[in-house]
Amino acid sequence: MSRRLISALGGTLLGLSLFSVGASAQTPVAPFPMSPLGSDDAHLGLLMQPKLNEIAALPRTGDLLMVDALLPDGSLVDLDLTALDIAKRRFGFQVNGVAQPRLLDGLDLTLWRGTIRGAADTSEVMLSFSNHGCSGWIRTANDLIHLVPDRDGNDWQGSRVLLTTEAALNARGAVLPEFCNAQPTPSGGFGVGDIGQTGGGSTYAAGSCNQMECTIAMETDYQLFQVFGNLSAMTTYVTTLLTYVSDRYESQASTVLTFPYLQFYTTSSDPWSAQDGGGGCIDVLYEFQAAWVGNIPGGATLGHMMSGASLGCGVAWLDVLCNSQYNFSVSGNINGGSAFPIQQQPNNWDFMVVAHELGHNFGSPHTHDYCPPLDECAPSGYFGQCQSSQVCTSSGTIMSYCHLCSGGTGNITTYFHPTAAAVMLNRAQTCLPNFSGGITADPPTLLDPGVATPVTIDVATTPVGGLVELYYRYGGNTYTAIPMTSGGGNTWNASLPAASCGDSPEFYFTYTDAACGQVFHPAGAPGTVHSADVGTPTVVFADDFETNTGWVAVNLGASSGDWQRGVPVDDSGWDYDIDADYDGSGSCYLTQNQTGNTDVDDGAVELTSPSFDMSGGSGMISYAYFLRLTNDDGADMLLVEASSTGSAGPWTEVARHDTNLGLNWSTHAISSADLAAASVSQTADMMIRFTTNDSNPQSIVEAGVDAFDVSLIDCGGGIGTNYCTAGPNAVAISAQGSDSVAANNFTLHAETAPTQSFGLFFYGASELNAPLGQGTLCVGGVTRLNPPLNSGNSGHFDRQVDFTAPPSPPYQILPGQTWNFQIWFRDGGNSDLSDALKVTFQP
Repeated sequence: MSRRLISALGGTLLGLSLFSVGASAQTPVAPFPMSPLGSDDAHLGLLMQPKLNEIAALPRTGDLLMVDALLPDGSLVDLDLTALDIAKRRFGFQVNGVAQPRLLDGLDLTLWRGTIRGAADTSEVMLSFSNHGCSGWIRTANDLIHLVPDRDGNDWQGSRVLLTTEAALNARGAVLPEFCNAQPTPSGGFGVGDIGQTGGGSTYAAGSCNQMECTIAMETDYQLFQVFGNLSAMTTYVTTLLTYVSDRYESQASTVLTFPYLQFYTTSSDPWSAQDGGGGCIDVLYEFQAAWVGNIPGGATLGHMMSGASLGCGVAWLDVLCNSQYNFSVSGNINGGSAFPIQQQPNNWDFMVVAHELGHNFGSPHTHDYCPPLDECAPSGYFGQCQSSQVCTSSGTIMSYCHLCSGGTGNITTYFHPTAAAVMLNRAQTCLPNFSGGITADPPTLLDPGVATPVTIDVATTPVGGLVELYYRYGGNTYTAIPMTSGGGNTWNASLPAASCGDSPEFYFTYTDAACGQVFHPAGAPGTVHSADVGTPTVVFADDFETNTGWVAVNLGASSGDWQRGVPVDDSGWDYDIDADYDGSGSCYLTQNQTGNTDVDDGAVELTSPSFDMSGGSGMISYAYFLRLTNDDGADMLLVEASSTGSAGPWTEVARHDTNLGLNWSTHAISSADLAAASVSQTADMMIRFTTNDSNPQSIVEAGVDAFDVSLIDCGGGIGTNYCTAGPNAVAISAQGSDSVAANNFTLHAETAPTQSFGLFFYGASELNAPLGQGTLCVGGVTRLNPPLNSGNSGHFDRQVDFTAPPSPPYQILPGQTWNFQIWFRDGGNSDLSDALKVTFQP
């Protein structure tokens, strides 16, 4: 509901009085963060001055009642809003080739969706507030009001905002470029003429937990920076634009668009020349493809160029989500003029062209190319195969040519036709992964004994209640929860408690998402969890390939691409080979390390390691690998097999790599658990072999291996000598770390104690044998290591001893001295003792 406040006749503002509306205790209230300045010179609307302190104070998550939003007719309305999740889009910002992960810091950017209070059925609101530009719209029952930035040169922090109606924007008579030139995909992709009749499609509600994820590497040019002349303003605008494009795909194609790579250039030395020389969008597309094919940054599914140059159009290849050669599109004439979120109006080119061209990548042709046509707006010369005349409409959709009818882009809504959305959804379901729900983690697989292990994860959506948890157990059936701490941005931190030799650490991460409920990493937790070994690695075989250690290369029928050891040639005329080894030593193994087109063709090539010994216990095989594929449908791969009986075999698959890495190295580790799961025994005659292949259809396959390492896990046992006899709980005491006083890395450990019992380590210089409680006191002349400990759900006690801070001077531990250690603990209504440990300390 609105309230009259001002008269804007003649451009003179008569007055403003604040009006406060009560809200529930659960919903915070904030004023509309702008003050009126009066009508603009052209009388197109009201000029507003953003209140930067109030913008900075807006919450970043949850619901909000925003009161006293001023409309151009002088009325005030209150807005029921919900914050949009920017972090869910996983922006990976780059500036001039350098990663800038905190580019949004300090911009106070918030995005909002909602309705006018009291008119939820007849209104829509979406707004973007920042200290470097505000934009958005408020739709009432009778009008559509836009918030458009009105900057003074490059002074974005001092910029004003114009509140103007749809009619006023139409009066400006905006003339927009052509979109778009859809390119049928060569050699196999379906083109426009291949689309048959499709049924009506349904849309998916935003927040669906059956969503997929499409990663997009977004490239820009210097011309786009020149539109803004300010990096912060450009970041604000492009982040807002892409968040709303992603929101549209999320709501209609059940696919979240994420942007692990988003590059900005603030100087003229960007890598693109086609637009500098007056080239059009197709010229830019081919230059873009040539530079990125098979090497899209971050391994993204699609590459998209947003250019600020006057290219005259946008262009894309059709149906290329699962194609690693033509998965590109271009949006030209990006002008920074879209009002967010986008609604049907003549000033939304930026949103329309980006959403439109990506729609072609997702498999949808133009709406007039369906049979029967979804609309017939296309004029003669653009007719679809089932169209015979132009029939204009003012309700065209994103993939239409209705902008070529009278009224321009005012004829196009900001939604995909349901049939087009269904095609896009079907294509997405053929190859895109499920949206992970928001947790990205690189969990540790090996924990040092006796010390805590820090872990960091990224959470892409906003946790309900700001709570993210790490659950762990080191034995038994019960997990213990540790609240994680926000590290700023998307990161959350915690530490796995000190583990001991013999422990079997298992852990997982979780939080609650407002739309999807509880999210786990790994998926399926707590049934499926992360696991780790405890100990320190002892290398039994390592190879950086600087010398010949006995690897054997065999050709399995390929016409080229044999494995060769050496320094990568890095042929500037061949865009598919790696430029350097992984570990910096110089050499590695590569498939035919020669200049020219020497990739694997018409067969497979095999590389077999020398024998190594893994009979000494738990271990790990790790390596770096390079894999460049132009066909990543799973037919071509780097296959890793193991044998526990040397070259005689049998050989068993233990890893398979079939994802194109572009020009990047990756790493992989095969644990003892992985070997056991593959029924491969650890023996003294182990071998690994790598096989890469090029199967039909023939394509480019380049592979490499480096930094090969085989280690056994040693838990550092053997510190001290146990003596005496433990009580009925058979609790054994041990020490981990080092007996060196200078190292100051000595941790006492006791296990198999009753759960949730209190215990206390103590030590002394003499031995004793006296009954105490249910056990035997084995140490004389004791001092306690306070404070008492609790065994928790694991039944373990751990105490790190600080040699620099003894309980009292007579108990200072010095090199050459021998000390005896034991632990006392509660056992129900009684008490018990462990056995004892005698340690002679070293310098």
